Amino acid sequence: MRRASAALLAGALLAASAPAVWVLQRDGADFNELTQSAPAAVTPSVKPSVTGPVAPPVDGPVVGTSSARLGEVVNASDPPVSVRLGGAEAPATAVDPVGLDDDRLVVIPDDVSRAGWYQPGAQPGDPEGAVVLVGHVDDAMQGLGAFAVLRELDAGAEVVVRTSTGRDLVYDVVARERFDKSSVPLDELFAVGGAPRLVLISCDGLFDRATGSYEQNIVVTAMPRT
Repeated sequence: MRRASAALLAGALLAASAPAVWVLQRDGADFNELTQSAPAAVTPSVKPSVTGPVAPPVDGPVVGTSSARLGEVVNASDPPVSVRLGGAEAPATAVDPVGLDDDRLVVIPDDVSRAGWYQPGAQPGDPEGAVVLVGHVDDAMQGLGAFAVLRELDAGAEVVVRTSTGRDLVYDVVARERFDKSSVPLDELFAVGGAPRLVLISCDGLFDRATGSYEQNIVVTAMPRT
């Protein structure tokens, strides 16, 4: 597949169901203040979508969690193990720790029913930094993925992250944004400093058959409930 520098991270929404551009809501949160910090120690490269309603690209296999270079990152003491997108009553999505592949691209679980936690970044409960979860929203063979629901999370929606010790950490959505893949603010999304926050990333927009990728990314930002 083409490794166009303008594509990012996760699987994609079916083009036929793509909505109109969502109106950004901050709910009083100053996003600049949240993200004014040095970028993550390892700023990930961008990565094209590897799934969609067409056959997989012919020039390389899907990259899955088995390719993550987890030995190069610090082991977390209490990593996330599941996330409920929409509150405690929503279905639980299992979360796998992921790192970078040999091309320094963020790895995403092959199974679209699972999400990946970017382990070199913050972990849930840290006093600062972005906890980044990535996931597919669909796959030509597997159907809709767990992160298809991101486009339904309005400001004020609840997200619950469970950690390995059984803690349930509750976050409230403050923003949902779309970015063209050429303008995704990676340094902000993966920043290790600034206010503690949860960042959920997947693909969105129209499917580009020429690149085997979707044209946009959807990013949901949530703040820990106090």
